[in-house]
Amino acid sequence: MVNLEVVTKYKSENSILSTSTDKEEVIIRPATLEDMVWLSESSGRPLEDYQKVIDKCTEDERTIMFILESQNIPFGEVTLTRIDDAGNAEYHRMARKNEYLARGGMTVGVRRITRFAFEEIDLKKLSLDSFSDNTRANRLYKRCGFVVKCKIPLERKDDYWIENPALGNFAEKYLLYMELTKERFYKVFLQQ
Repeated sequence: MVNLEVVTKYKSENSILSTSTDKEEVIIRPATLEDMVWLSESSGRPLEDYQKVIDKCTEDERTIMFILESQNIPFGEVTLTRIDDAGNAEYHRMARKNEYLARGGMTVGVRRITRFAFEEIDLKKLSLDSFSDNTRANRLYKRCGFVVKCKIPLERKDDYWIENPALGNFAEKYLLYMELTKERFYKVFLQQ
């Protein structure tokens, strides 16, 4: 059974997880309303979009939005959501906002958050999806132990990509569905 009390406590007490790259400490903390401004400025999305996201993450006991920072400057966000009673959850958002701060910080940050998810919340499996042409993110996910379980062909319709299995191996772009089990994480994590 997953431990949702850990999620509630982590968010309510503004707990901090920490890790480090070869050169810098990386602090991981829950997102707050104060984070809306830099999130909006760095993504180009309206402030209201992030207010809705942060409000949802604050209210939903099965979602945590983490902010990664170094030298007291935020550089990334990671959202863990859809935590279910069977021990599954999804990484919904992972984004690096400052390319010049904490090189390697997203990798060590995601690994630390993943360890927190498996050890403290007692999750069994994490999943995420990513576009096949998002090579930087896909390398990050693979470094953290995620494996591609399914590759879904996509077709462009207007401004959107939609699934079209009929395209098979001839699609211009794919949606990659990736998973990481607790067992695999420890196997990969202990090797590095």
